Amino acid sequence: MTPDRFVLLMTWIVAFFATPGPATISIVANGATYGMRRTVPYIAGLLVGFVFVFLAADLGLAFLLTRYPAAEAVLRGIAIVYMLYLAWRIWRTDGIALDGARPLSLLNGVMLNVVNPKAYVAALAILAQFGGPGQDWLVGAIILVSAAVIDVGLAFLADRMAGTLTRRTTIVRLNRVLAVLLVVSIVWVLIA
Repeated sequence: MTPDRFVLLMTWIVAFFATPGPATISIVANGATYGMRRTVPYIAGLLVGFVFVFLAADLGLAFLLTRYPAAEAVLRGIAIVYMLYLAWRIWRTDGIALDGARPLSLLNGVMLNVVNPKAYVAALAILAQFGGPGQDWLVGAIILVSAAVIDVGLAFLADRMAGTLTRRTTIVRLNRVLAVLLVVSIVWVLIA
């Protein structure tokens, strides 16, 4: 991969993984509520889900989703319901992880990516733009490592930010704002 294509790929990665969206918002909410360490399994799930989506796109599943709108519509419906469930969980989290509340899990992370049709289309686009004979694995590895660094960084910053939020009501309000942002991001995808 040439240096200019690498810079372009990294620009895409930062734009895709560091801007607000369902994964980013849920990482911040989970990190602020439960801390960095308890958010790592969720991040691992997001990365496993990414690997699944990337491999599926490389093997042609993303093409099938773009070719058959009904399949894409069903997957989109499942994704919307699942993301609304995550928003509901974030909304209900009372801030300080007591009273049996549980952070988002590895399975929650996997499911977020696996049911998201936009992830397949993005993977297909990135493979078309940057992949090629012998390049797909390299592109996938670069994205995976970069996404891990970005996601862990977001969880770390959220954990540190939560340390400054000492009042339980402030953390509850933050989670509610993040839950609303998650719903807004779902609506944004629907109208885009």
